[in-house]
Amino acid sequence: MTAALQVKTYREAAEQLLDLQMDGEREKQHGKPLTGNTKLFDEAIDKWIPKLGLEWWIIKCDYCDSHKFIEIEDSKTAVAFCHVNWEYMNVTIRVNKDHLEDEKESNIETIVVHELMHVLLNEMRDDDCNSISHEERVATVLAKAFLRNEA
Repeated sequence: MTAALQVKTYREAAEQLLDLQMDGEREKQHGKPLTGNTKLFDEAIDKWIPKLGLEWWIIKCDYCDSHKFIEIEDSKTAVAFCHVNWEYMNVTIRVNKDHLEDEKESNIETIVVHELMHVLLNEMRDDDCNSISHEERVATVLAKAFLRNEA
């Protein structure tokens, strides 16, 4: 273990490792500081992870252009998809940065909280298609409730 990762608890080690991973991911993906709505999205992620008690999860944001996003997610309209591996507490939120830049700034936090609600809900999803629709509705309602209490 390197000196940079010498810590007292597993949680501290995970947080430090995640910080190092995320710094590398952001640099690799962007090569420069985040700007515009992408920066707001990233700031909202950092704000809401502790508010929702998700600090021990490894949550990565993957910012894609529209072409790559459509190729991977098969969606031309979504701004983001949340992929949750609840068994290992790993999450990738894939973001269509082109659609994100078209969003109003006031919607960014709502999108972030909605996607983070999937982290909490995904474990209860069944394999049938109705459970995905149900999870979407519940994620939307819970996001609105949390954001309402924030105001």
